[in-house]
Amino acid sequence: METGTRKTNLEISGYEEYRDSLKNVNAQLAEQKSKVKLLTEAYKDNQNSQEALTKKTEQLKVALEAQEKVLDVVKQGVKNARQEQQKYGNQMEEAGEKIKAAQEELKTLSETTEDSTKRQTELNNEIKKYKTQLEEASRGQETACAVMEEWTLRQSKAQTAVYRTTSQIKEYERYLKEAAESTDKCAASIDQYGRKVKSTAKEQEKLHKEVDSSEAALDGFVGALAVNISPGKI
Repeated sequence: METGTRKTNLEISGYEEYRDSLKNVNAQLAEQKSKVKLLTEAYKDNQNSQEALTKKTEQLKVALEAQEKVLDVVKQGVKNARQEQQKYGNQMEEAGEKIKAAQEELKTLSETTEDSTKRQTELNNEIKKYKTQLEEASRGQETACAVMEEWTLRQSKAQTAVYRTTSQIKEYERYLKEAAESTDKCAASIDQYGRKVKSTAKEQEKLHKEVDSSEAALDGFVGALAVNISPGKI
């Protein structure tokens, strides 16, 4: 039984390849996370300057490229798992049909007066073989289903991260446009610490409780992938 299970796991083709690819792109994301943190520190007192916004936007775009690679990998992982599910499903159906046919023939032979001992023995052996194939295919499909769930969750998280980063880039580009058009070359919608400028005292109080916008973005798009979308294993 254990041997069969190990064999089934190994037959989820492409699984290890996709896991390795995910490790590689996660490493790229971790590198981008470090670079963005360095930028935050380097421009901690003038994060709304044109220079700071330009460099952060560039880093966000590089990070987005890495995220899109993650998304491509997990999409392929989902596609591969779906194909494996179908393959094992077909094997189960084929084995089930062969078992049914052999059992029907056995029934027919048992109702005749002719000596069919040899053929009945052959059929019983075939039924035993097909049942083993059915069990192995069933275990394979169970594993493929688990892999499918795992990679589908990763795809959802990766897609969310891409959306979040794309939105953040658009926001930074808006800040950058403000800075380019201003006399002091600083964006007006955020302060020198990278926090959004609020108009009311209540909003200002809420603002001070929020995490720095650049750090929040960083943890949102990089942290989500580097931590939550880990290669994992079945």
